[in-house]
Amino acid sequence: MPNDTPYKLTQGYEVLSPKSGQAYPILCDEWDFLKEKINDLSYQLNIYMECGFALIGIALSTFVAIITGAISSPNTSQSTTNLLIVAWAVVIVSMLVGALCIIFAFEKEKIKKQKASEILSQMEIIEKRYEMIPK
Repeated sequence: MPNDTPYKLTQGYEVLSPKSGQAYPILCDEWDFLKEKINDLSYQLNIYMECGFALIGIALSTFVAIITGAISSPNTSQSTTNLLIVAWAVVIVSMLVGALCIIFAFEKEKIKKQKASEILSQMEIIEKRYEMIPK
């Protein structure tokens, strides 16, 4: 293997020269800014989506129990009425909170996509700073 580079490290590592081509010199502050923005985009479990679907599942299963008559009390009709009121409350509250969780999850995803487009915009600003030389 020919040694094209004058660089030699003391531990026996050989530093290879980069291939010839066009490159953008970028300020360290700009590079750090881009790294910070990309780090903010790291994958996170969307707990809002998970909770939203779980709550909607609770609402639907309780609704099915109400419709099929599975919610009843053997003692009195008054306690059956109380059970139905609680069951309907569970259906309504679970459905509303679940829907809000899902809406919030989609809004969170929109924000994440917006951050990605901001990073691309910053990279395009850096590209425009330099005149491209046609090949």
